[in-house]
Amino acid sequence: MRLLLLLTVLFIAGCNSSKTTDQLITEAKTAMANRDYKVAIILLKNSVAQTPDSIDSRYLLGKSYLLTGQFSGANKELARAYELGGDSNVIFPLLIRTKLYLAEFDAIDTYLQNDWLKQQTLMELNYLAGIGLTMMGKATRGIGLVNNVLALEQSDNFYFQLAKAFIAAKNDQLEQAIALTARLSENDNEFNDGLLLHASLNALATHNQLAIANYESYINSHGYNLFARVSYISLLIKMNDLDRAEWQVDALLKNNPNSAILSVQKAEISFLQQSYEQAADYANTAILTMPHSYRANLIAGLSHHQINNSELAYHHLIQIKDVMPKGHIGTQILARLRLALGYTEDVLTDIDAKTNITEDDFNLLSSASFILMREGNTARAGEYINRLELVEVESPRSLSQRGLLKLALNDESGFKDLEQAITVSPEYALARIALLNSHLDNNNFEQAMSVANEWIVAKPDSDGGYLAQGLVWQKKKNDAQAKISFNLALAKNPDSVGGKFNLALYDILEKKFQAAYVKLAEILAKNPNHRGALERLSEISKRIEDKQTVPAFFTQLLAQSPENIDLVVALAKSYENLQDRETGLATLARAEVVADKNVFYLTTYADMNLRARQFDKSEELFAKLLETSPRHQHALLGLIFSYEAQKKYQLALKQVKKAQQLFPQNKNYRLFEVNFLLMLGEVENAEQTLTEVNSKQVSRPLYLALKMALHLAKNEYELALEYAQERHQLAPNNQNALRYALILQKLKQNQLAEKVVISAIEQNGSHPALETLLAEINIEMNPEKSFTIYQDMAKQQPDNFVVLNNLAWSAIMANKYELGLAYAQKAAKIAPEMPQVQDTLAVALMRNGKYQEAERLLIKVTQALPDDTDVSMHYAEVLIHLNKLSESKLVLANIEESPKKQKILDLLANING
Repeated sequence: MRLLLLLTVLFIAGCNSSKTTDQLITEAKTAMANRDYKVAIILLKNSVAQTPDSIDSRYLLGKSYLLTGQFSGANKELARAYELGGDSNVIFPLLIRTKLYLAEFDAIDTYLQNDWLKQQTLMELNYLAGIGLTMMGKATRGIGLVNNVLALEQSDNFYFQLAKAFIAAKNDQLEQAIALTARLSENDNEFNDGLLLHASLNALATHNQLAIANYESYINSHGYNLFARVSYISLLIKMNDLDRAEWQVDALLKNNPNSAILSVQKAEISFLQQSYEQAADYANTAILTMPHSYRANLIAGLSHHQINNSELAYHHLIQIKDVMPKGHIGTQILARLRLALGYTEDVLTDIDAKTNITEDDFNLLSSASFILMREGNTARAGEYINRLELVEVESPRSLSQRGLLKLALNDESGFKDLEQAITVSPEYALARIALLNSHLDNNNFEQAMSVANEWIVAKPDSDGGYLAQGLVWQKKKNDAQAKISFNLALAKNPDSVGGKFNLALYDILEKKFQAAYVKLAEILAKNPNHRGALERLSEISKRIEDKQTVPAFFTQLLAQSPENIDLVVALAKSYENLQDRETGLATLARAEVVADKNVFYLTTYADMNLRARQFDKSEELFAKLLETSPRHQHALLGLIFSYEAQKKYQLALKQVKKAQQLFPQNKNYRLFEVNFLLMLGEVENAEQTLTEVNSKQVSRPLYLALKMALHLAKNEYELALEYAQERHQLAPNNQNALRYALILQKLKQNQLAEKVVISAIEQNGSHPALETLLAEINIEMNPEKSFTIYQDMAKQQPDNFVVLNNLAWSAIMANKYELGLAYAQKAAKIAPEMPQVQDTLAVALMRNGKYQEAERLLIKVTQALPDDTDVSMHYAEVLIHLNKLSESKLVLANIEESPKKQKILDLLANING
């Protein structure tokens, strides 16, 4: 309790504008040392307001923002600190972390190419950039940067050792890498980079329990790292620990409702829990921002199939038919759906009844054969294909279809059909493409290249052969040769869309953004609906030297095609990428009348308003989106978050009720209802609603959390303990251990609370809050132990007056009066005006016989804390020692009876006697 009081006072002091800049910075550093970044941010904002050009204030504020996941603020303040003359060796590592979290990958080179940086800094920068890029799908570039660290050959450097472990893991030395990171994580940095890599490597090695423990320990300190939390959730799903996975996803989705990755994870969890409607809804949410996502479409398709919504199942599975592995369950279901939906079944029945197949029947029979092949019914498909062989066809399309069917049955005569199709019609590019892809699918690169070369010979003035050649080189991972081929395609056909688009992608990869712009702009000038070009051009708008180039181009295209909503969205996104969200919103607003039924447009517009914190407008748009698409779960969640941000809890609750009606199988919405009822202070209604929930049909961790919160709201600590205990048993992480132990402490079950805390520290590693609680638990029960804990903490934080003050108090409780006085004096020197510090010092003086000094201090403290009974009893006691017995009696008369008061009364009685 004493620690909490001191932290509260510290918070208030931080808001005092009368403090000097240096005082504010000093107090902020103390708060940061205690991981109390909220207090630190308030102090540092005051410091920046007072002295805008303070490098230390800007730097520490940026760092506090970074460590609380406020990356835009971190980016701004760290950049300003550097502009003011801050040390790049200190600031650049934090900036590069910030850029990675903001996905501003192109800005990274700015920090890597500086000759004045120390080698240690360069190693840190290259490691952070390399790991970050690798984890975000840019492995070639990322691994190259990690290798840069090893090239500097400073084997005693922390980041050199991390890089060594990372590369070792890539080179089939995984166990050695894990052993190395285990050692490194024992002496980790403040960002726990060693622990994070250790967790990732354990997960890679399927040391699942170790990886889980590592991730939980890391996330407890760095919960803002979305990548780490997503990796942790993926591992939980892999281990079929769905309750914990769902609890984590739900917590993240609350603050990241637009995250496609999280929506896919939620969909996967729901599918595995057989909550198919919910799985489909979350998958659809992901598809809104990632329309071609394989996992999202697969889960949506399979989920709709499970709930017998065949049309929607077909719609999603057909989107990924070309990327589903052969024999995959999704492929088989798609084939069955096509038959079930009447696309081919009636035709098959008719065909089976025929004795002869004519050329008119050929396309129907070949289509049916393809479906049967995908379903795995190769025997029946083989019968149909044999019947196709009896039909004499000459069209290149029919020959190509038959050839592909034969190849699907490993009948190499299919190649002859494809070659014949090309002979019949050299102009028929689809046959060449089919032949090319058949070879590429089987990694027959030599034959594939022969197809490309023959295409070039047959059609020397066409770009097709060179595009095919480029695709072969790409598949062989020879990018240099692929670019030569694509350039040749452009030489043959200056308007080659394939040539320009592929070369533009290479330009982006090589950071040649102006060159990429030229190619993409040429594509869009003739094909303004080319989604790939629109997306890429919008993404690189901020990478082009003239920041208005892309918006100006999109504006020009819109003048020619004002009804093109995809162009409107691309223009708005380009402005947002240029950090001009206001103009992006204005762009979307101008199209609102004509696009008010366009789901893609409404989603983009609503999300952008939500990011801009224009909650009233996001509320309006999400509501309109729900009118267009009533079962649009992304819109429903967006509306709920818009209400919550505006503290419209009653309206948010109304939407939760609506969600219950739309998605009755998702019983977790009843838990959301309970949550909002608690936020509204309707404890009785919350309790009644929770009694109606079948705990077996909802997320167990979420259910336990709400049961615990409900009983705490009613001050029913014994009942809250039951649920806190079960949550701790389900997931004995530091967070759950802390909550469980705090309730135990409240109930005076200090021995069990101590056991819980010690077990958590042993299993999950050191944790400041748990260590502090352990010391508090022992302050009376075992003051010697409390003294030892605070003494260790003071070694780590020698200037932290909160720790020193608690160390002094524990020394007094352990009868180490001289030490208690020494530590109390140190705390008072750092925070001379803190009344709690003055109280501890007064007690220390009293225990050392310095009664008059103690009295002077306690007079000040009682004035500052008139309602603190402990302070009043200390004052009464010192008055007794000074023989001011009447005054002591007056003080004691205003204090309620307690064992502590009785001790003072006994002392008074002995003096009187």
